[in-house]
Parts: sequence; structure tokens; C-alpha cells
Amino acid sequence: MKRIIFTLSVLMLFSLAASAQKKKEVKVNTAEELLYALRSDASTIVITAKETINLTETLDRWYANGKIQDKRIAESVVQSDIFVNDDQDGLGLVLIGLSNITIKGKNPKKPAEIVIDPRFPDVLKLENCENITLENLVLGHTAQGDMGWCHGDVVALVKSQNITIRNCSLFGCGVCGIEASGIDGLLVEKTEIHHCSWDAIHIHGHHVTFNGCDFHHNAGFMLINVETSDVVFNDCTLRNTNGTLFDEYSIYNPITMNKCKIVHHEGFGNKMSLVKMMNCDVQIDEEGEDDGYSPLGGEEYGEEYEGNCDYYEGDEYEEGE
Repeated sequence: MKRIIFTLSVLMLFSLAASAQKKKEVKVNTAEELLYALRSDASTIVITAKETINLTETLDRWYANGKIQDKRIAESVVQSDIFVNDDQDGLGLVLIGLSNITIKGKNPKKPAEIVIDPRFPDVLKLENCENITLENLVLGHTAQGDMGWCHGDVVALVKSQNITIRNCSLFGCGVCGIEASGIDGLLVEKTEIHHCSWDAIHIHGHHVTFNGCDFHHNAGFMLINVETSDVVFNDCTLRNTNGTLFDEYSIYNPITMNKCKIVHHEGFGNKMSLVKMMNCDVQIDEEGEDDGYSPLGGEEYGEEYEGNCDYYEGDEYEEGE
């Protein structure tokens, strides 16, 4: 009898554990459901929406109703929650102090798209977060007519640890695809960063690896901006870009590029001594076009990006200012 009771108890424990584990996966279909699900130890948040999730209307409504606060409220107190960055032209989503969350689109072949309308805030900002994974997602600012420029990044990481970005597309409008400050442990895999207008990436931190990523159609001042060492690029592609790759203002410590393909206009810059090239395929065309995003052929600037901050000229930029 004791053995039967013991066996039943064990089975019940396994059943409860399995039930608890099953509950850790939360499916969301709207912006509101996504915001409700963003809590520490939520495990996996699966976005099942077939249409683009635009966070702006929900963030505006929650903020107006006092349901969500400006991140400056959190600066003086220790708390973990979701906030907004109330910038000049609208709100962006900020996660502060959250941990152990995976946010992923349901279908790897058709990633879930998350966007915001305003240009000044970052699309998604993580501060003091740990063990966060973004997977099967498309992130960026929406197109807004002829405004065509941004001040906000796509993904911003501040003093966070063990962040993974996998099978994502980070697109301009965005000043920078990934802005990471004080990061410790960043893994970016099979992700494209494209049509950003200042840096493709700006990294200040440690233990940073890019595997199989595609950087394309970015143009700006410093496309690969790395202010720290211990940054490795494996099997990555840099193509259809304008701007400086490796100069004194973008590379401060040694980085490694392993089995990467680089097709670039304007040359590398003056900090090649800090770039360790291993089995890379490098093509430089200094006679190519001196502006635009397709100096070497390949993909042309398409109508699908019209209105995004992928390129601006004189009057258009002045009008936005």
C-alpha cells in the first residue's frame, strides 16, 4: 500500500510539473496581450498574430490611463516591469529588470512583425535585463510619409546580460539596428540588419558574437561601431553599404571576422590593424556610386522601404528637423 501511495505521489508531482511547464508558454495575438505577458519568468511568449503588431496605440492608451509609466519613474526605485520611453514624438517600449523571457514569432519562415510609429524612441529597449531571447521577429519603425528619418534605434540594450537575437530582421527606420551599452553576453544569429541610417551596430560590452548575420543596405557614419574587444563575426555578410567600416571612430579594440563576405564601397578605413580577418571574402569597389544603398548592384532600393529612414537628402532631412 505504501508503495502504491508513493508511486501515485510521484506521478502527481510529475503531472503538476508538466502542467506548470506547459503553462510557461503563453500565446499572444495582439499588442495588449503581448504587454500583459511581458513579466519575468514568463518563459516563452509566442506571437501568433498574422498581421503586424503596432504597439503605438496600446502604449498611448495605457500611458494615458496610468497603466504604464515613463521609465524615468523607475530610475529612483528598484523594480522590474515594463515602461515607456516618452520621447519627443511618442512612446517606445522599455523592459527594465526582467529576466528569463523568450519572445518569438510562431513561424520561423514568416516572423512576427512588431513596430511603433514615432521616430524618436527606440522600438524595444532592454535595461538591466537578463536571459532574454528575441526570435522569429521583424522589428522597426513604421513608414510615415516623407518624414524619412529617425532618432531612435531598433533594439537598444543597456547593462543587460545573456541576450540572444535569433532569426530576426531589424530594419530602418532606425538610426542603429542594435545599440548595446554595458552588455555582457550578446549572441546574434541568422539575423539581418538593414536600411539603418547611422550604424548597423554599436557595441560597448563583452562576449559578443554574430553568427550567420546579414548586414545590408545600411548607410551612415560608422557601420560597424565597436568600442570594446571580444567581439566576433562568424559567417556574416556585409553588402550594399555606404559609410566607414573600420576607422578610428568606430573600432577601438581588436575584433575578429571569420569566414565573412564583405562587399563594400569606399574602402575599409584606417583601423584594419585591429581587425583580424580569417578566411574572409573581401570585395572593395572604390569606383562605385558615392551615395545610395546599392553601390555594387544586387538588391535595389525597393518601394517596400519607401518612407523609412533608409536614406535622406538635404531638403527631406531639413524638413524632418
